[in-house]
Amino acid sequence: MSAVNYVWDDLNDCVLEEVDDDGNVIASYTNEPGPFGKVISQERNGVTSYYHYDGQGNTVALTDDNCNITDTYSYNAFGETIASTGSTTNPFKYGGQYGYYTDSETNDIYIRARTYKPSLGRWLTRDPIGFEGSPYDLYEFCKSNVLNRKDPSGLNSDPRLPGEGGRCGCNIRGVGMVVPTCEQICDAAIRDPKISKDGTAGVICFQGVKCACVFGVPLLFAPGDCPKVDEIIKSHERKHFDDVNCGGGCDLSRPRFKPFVNPIETECHHRRQSLKELQALLDDPMTEAFCKIVIRRLGGGLQTWVDANCGNVPVVNE
Repeated sequence: MSAVNYVWDDLNDCVLEEVDDDGNVIASYTNEPGPFGKVISQERNGVTSYYHYDGQGNTVALTDDNCNITDTYSYNAFGETIASTGSTTNPFKYGGQYGYYTDSETNDIYIRARTYKPSLGRWLTRDPIGFEGSPYDLYEFCKSNVLNRKDPSGLNSDPRLPGEGGRCGCNIRGVGMVVPTCEQICDAAIRDPKISKDGTAGVICFQGVKCACVFGVPLLFAPGDCPKVDEIIKSHERKHFDDVNCGGGCDLSRPRFKPFVNPIETECHHRRQSLKELQALLDDPMTEAFCKIVIRRLGGGLQTWVDANCGNVPVVNE
């Protein structure tokens, strides 16, 4: 078998042509301008095929110049082809809209920085950026949430990609040149030791966006262990939104309290309210036993802080 060489568009990070060792064009691709291309059509052996995608960016059909369907594809959740019709040579199948390139012999998928094996649902190599990509697993693909996330770079899985909404903005590593969602901001903050090492939660700012983030602490709990507890913590932090300044800079930051806000007084009010909410959850017979352990530990820490700092702060109607 002769070698296949690829002509790469560095600006949009996508394939333009496949050529043999003599420079003869095997296939050429028309892509939309923007990150990772989005293949519109391919020309191969003088025949043009046009791509049609589902809502997740997977190729579901190819059509010819007369709009006749020549090929169709179906996949399972992790990208294995489970049914197909037609015989057109086509490397852009699962994730084809974002340049996921399927090897016709191994069915492995080349996704820029790494190779993904859909039969395993995992990358074949460790994440080049280490645990910045996933805090738990260097081989995890799209945080095991393949229906809602994409990873066309092979380095990061974001629910929203550059050019998919929002506006151009500042870049934080692992998020990209968009105004990110709070989920993305909190994910980045969890990986930032200067932010996440000293607390279970906090208000985090990025480009003027305020987010209530849950970090988790070793021996206490991890984000997502007890969703109801996470919501109480987030609710507590959201109460601080009006108390803090959130600048429009390009760095993740913990915002400072506004000059007229008394940090101890406002924190006492909010922590007392949170203790009431945690107690209500503890009294609820539907609360899982593990979450009750988390509640007692978290509530104990809150109560210790209140006892030490709030003796002179009057109790208000909360």
